Amino acid sequence: MRQFLVFALVCVLSACTKVGRPISHAERDQITEGVTTREELLNRLGPPALLSKDGNGNDMVTWVYVRSAFFRGRL
Repeated sequence: MRQFLVFALVCVLSACTKVGRPISHAERDQITEGVTTREELLNRLGPPALLSKDGNGNDMVTWVYVRSAFFRGRL
């Protein structure tokens, strides 16, 4: 029974999480491929969630925003 309660508590707490930060449409519209620099993106959005390379060896940088609320409350 105790293990079930611990498991249930972990599920509830993990359901009320927030990762990253939302980006507005205005902020998104200020980003232009080939014009906006990586430094500008880092200043605006903070550190990326993922850094990788594509098939041509180009850097790929990914930011993520996830919000989950178990009781649909505000985080």
